[in-house]
Amino acid sequence: MLLHVDESIPAAYPAAPADLSPQAAALDPALVWQRIEAFIRYRWAERSVVWIVTGSAYMSGAGTPWQPPLTPATSIAMEVWDRGAEEWQAAAQVPKAPVGYLLARNCTYRVTATDGRTHTPAARHTR
Repeated sequence: MLLHVDESIPAAYPAAPADLSPQAAALDPALVWQRIEAFIRYRWAERSVVWIVTGSAYMSGAGTPWQPPLTPATSIAMEVWDRGAEEWQAAAQVPKAPVGYLLARNCTYRVTATDGRTHTPAARHTR
Protein backbone atom coordinates (compact mmCIF):
# COMPACT_ATOMS: atom_id res chain seq x y z
CA MET A 1 0.00 0.00 0.00
CA LEU A 2 1.35 3.42 -0.95
CA LEU A 3 1.74 5.72 2.06
CA HIS A 4 3.66 8.64 0.56
CA VAL A 5 5.36 9.75 -2.64
CA ASP A 6 7.90 12.52 -3.12
CA GLU A 7 8.68 13.24 -6.76
CA SER A 8 11.31 15.91 -7.32
CA ILE A 9 11.12 18.49 -10.08
CA PRO A 10 13.58 17.65 -12.87
CA ALA A 11 16.42 20.01 -13.76
CA ALA A 12 14.96 20.54 -17.24
CA TYR A 13 12.21 19.22 -19.48
CA PRO A 14 12.50 18.53 -23.22
CA ALA A 15 11.24 21.11 -25.70
CA ALA A 16 7.47 21.27 -26.00
CA PRO A 17 5.84 18.80 -28.41
CA ALA A 18 5.65 20.10 -31.99
CA ASP A 19 1.93 19.60 -32.62
CA LEU A 20 0.53 21.97 -29.97
CA SER A 21 -2.13 24.59 -30.56
CA PRO A 22 -0.84 28.18 -30.76
CA GLN A 23 -2.15 28.83 -27.24
CA ALA A 24 -0.42 25.77 -25.79
CA ALA A 25 2.80 26.48 -27.73
CA ALA A 26 2.97 29.88 -25.99
CA LEU A 27 3.17 28.17 -22.58
CA ASP A 28 6.37 27.25 -20.76
CA PRO A 29 7.36 23.72 -21.95
CA ALA A 30 7.80 22.60 -18.31
CA LEU A 31 4.14 23.40 -17.66
CA VAL A 32 3.07 21.44 -20.74
CA TRP A 33 5.12 18.37 -19.70
CA GLN A 34 3.92 18.56 -16.08
CA ARG A 35 0.30 18.51 -17.24
CA ILE A 36 0.95 15.57 -19.57
CA GLU A 37 2.83 13.63 -16.87
CA ALA A 38 0.02 14.22 -14.36
CA PHE A 39 -2.14 11.81 -16.35
CA ILE A 40 0.34 9.07 -17.29
CA ARG A 41 2.97 6.78 -15.72
CA TYR A 42 5.84 7.76 -18.04
CA ARG A 43 8.37 10.46 -17.09
CA TRP A 44 10.49 12.19 -19.74
CA ALA A 45 12.98 14.21 -17.74
CA GLU A 46 15.07 12.42 -15.10
CA ARG A 47 14.25 13.08 -11.46
CA SER A 48 14.43 11.43 -8.07
CA VAL A 49 11.33 9.72 -6.71
CA VAL A 50 10.82 8.31 -3.22
CA TRP A 51 7.90 6.03 -2.35
CA ILE A 52 6.98 4.91 1.16
CA VAL A 53 5.06 1.64 0.88
CA THR A 54 3.98 -1.18 3.16
CA GLY A 55 3.90 -4.89 2.55
CA SER A 56 0.94 -6.99 3.57
CA ALA A 57 0.21 -10.55 4.58
CA TYR A 58 -2.75 -11.22 2.32
CA MET A 59 -0.83 -13.60 0.02
CA SER A 60 -0.26 -16.69 2.14
CA GLY A 61 1.56 -14.58 4.71
CA ALA A 62 4.58 -14.17 2.39
CA GLY A 63 4.04 -10.57 1.38
CA THR A 64 2.67 -8.67 -1.56
CA PRO A 65 4.11 -7.78 -4.96
CA TRP A 66 4.79 -4.09 -5.60
CA GLN A 67 6.21 -2.30 -8.61
CA PRO A 68 7.15 1.34 -9.05
CA PRO A 69 4.06 3.13 -10.36
CA LEU A 70 6.17 5.36 -12.65
CA THR A 71 8.36 4.37 -15.55
CA PRO A 72 11.17 4.11 -16.42
CA ALA A 73 12.42 3.61 -12.85
CA THR A 74 16.13 2.84 -12.53
CA SER A 75 18.77 2.84 -9.79
CA ILE A 76 16.27 1.46 -7.30
CA ALA A 77 17.38 1.37 -3.65
CA MET A 78 15.22 -0.11 -0.90
CA GLU A 79 15.31 0.52 2.82
CA VAL A 80 13.13 -0.89 5.56
CA TRP A 81 11.94 0.95 8.68
CA ASP A 82 13.47 -0.50 11.83
CA ARG A 83 10.88 0.04 14.57
CA GLY A 84 13.34 -0.68 17.38
CA ALA A 85 16.05 1.70 16.17
CA GLU A 86 13.46 4.14 14.76
CA GLU A 87 15.41 4.69 11.56
CA TRP A 88 15.72 3.45 7.99
CA GLN A 89 18.02 0.45 7.43
CA ALA A 90 19.24 -0.92 4.10
CA ALA A 91 16.95 -3.75 3.03
CA ALA A 92 19.06 -6.92 3.04
CA GLN A 93 17.45 -8.67 0.08
CA VAL A 94 14.06 -7.82 -1.36
CA PRO A 95 13.05 -10.69 -3.62
CA LYS A 96 11.77 -9.98 -7.10
CA ALA A 97 8.21 -10.98 -7.89
CA PRO A 98 6.77 -11.76 -11.33
CA VAL A 99 5.82 -8.07 -11.34
CA GLY A 100 8.11 -5.82 -9.30
CA TYR A 101 9.29 -6.81 -5.83
CA LEU A 102 7.87 -8.98 -3.06
CA LEU A 103 7.46 -6.82 0.04
CA ALA A 104 7.42 -8.63 3.38
CA ARG A 105 4.32 -8.38 5.49
CA ASN A 106 4.04 -5.75 8.17
CA CYS A 107 7.15 -3.86 6.97
CA THR A 108 7.40 -0.29 5.77
CA TYR A 109 9.79 0.37 2.88
CA ARG A 110 11.37 3.51 1.48
CA VAL A 111 12.02 2.97 -2.22
CA THR A 112 14.26 5.55 -3.90
CA ALA A 113 14.69 5.58 -7.67
CA THR A 114 15.73 7.69 -10.60
CA ASP A 115 12.77 8.02 -12.91
CA GLY A 116 12.52 9.37 -16.42
CA ARG A 117 14.56 9.52 -19.59
CA THR A 118 16.75 12.24 -21.01
CA HIS A 119 15.20 12.01 -24.48
CA THR A 120 11.68 12.44 -25.79
CA PRO A 121 10.22 9.15 -27.07
CA ALA A 122 8.66 8.97 -30.51
CA ALA A 123 4.88 9.05 -30.65
CA ARG A 124 3.20 5.66 -30.82
CA HIS A 125 -0.14 5.39 -32.50
CA THR A 126 -2.32 2.40 -31.72
CA ARG A 127 -5.66 1.50 -33.17
